[in-house]
Amino acid sequence: MPVAPLTPGAPLPGAVTLAPAMGPPAPGSAAAGPSAAIEGQALVVPEEFLRRLEAAAAEGTKDAAEFASEHTPSERGLIPDWALLKMAFAPKDDKEELAYLHEVADGRTDAGVARAQYWAKHGLTSEWEELLEAYTKKVGPARARTARKLLHDTLMTMNTITQTGKSANLRQRPFVVDPTLKLAVDRPGNNPSYPSGHTTAAFGAAMVLAHLMPDRRDEFMGMAREASWARVYAGVHFPSDVLAGAKLATTVATHLINTSLAMPVTGTAASVNPGVAGGRKRLPGAAQLAGHPVAPAAAR
Repeated sequence: MPVAPLTPGAPLPGAVTLAPAMGPPAPGSAAAGPSAAIEGQALVVPEEFLRRLEAAAAEGTKDAAEFASEHTPSERGLIPDWALLKMAFAPKDDKEELAYLHEVADGRTDAGVARAQYWAKHGLTSEWEELLEAYTKKVGPARARTARKLLHDTLMTMNTITQTGKSANLRQRPFVVDPTLKLAVDRPGNNPSYPSGHTTAAFGAAMVLAHLMPDRRDEFMGMAREASWARVYAGVHFPSDVLAGAKLATTVATHLINTSLAMPVTGTAASVNPGVAGGRKRLPGAAQLAGHPVAPAAAR
């Protein structure tokens, strides 16, 4: 049976209500709480949203376990359809979530906007492919090929199921529903909003990287949470779009990883800053972002 819709008024088990009147705490503020901020990042995930994001991922893990109990490894190709079947339809009432997005927009900072812009441009593929290089440099050619295949298969599957989910729901973007909503990134076009493609890519890729480099799991999953929150922070997705993306990605990535031959390795170099791929010495500002191409609108 599909889980209950991921709406602010109906939190998942173990989650707290995402109050529409609550804006995000300022980066580094005490209000964020120790579990809300990931050190070294300019964009803070509010603690209540973080809990709901983790609850959504936990639901995805349960769905993956259910799929595994009912299917053989040879039926791996059925997992995308299974995950979509388990994904609730988009909420029909956007009022509470729109109010929340306006509160978020009112609390933006320059550093937060820079991070949101960074993830808009790099969160679909390039960030995760660059991070994989730390693994491929440490193992032999055969293991490197297997790891690349797992990451690329995961990202490709995430894009496919995201577009299928968007087409099935046809949910309008928040800035289309409410043109007064201010955005922190370029408009991603009028393609449907639910689920969030950046979130499915971020969670799927981060889970693969966490499997391949388990001693850096917290780093990678922290990046996925930040990249996902960045879509809400930027005003281009409803919170429930992101929660649905986290659940969807976790279901699929869990099964792809468990049926893959890719083997983990430890001792790879951590990123210079959590949330920033190795080799990038500082958090990206507007000047650093200017030369990067914008991600295709259809994939967002």
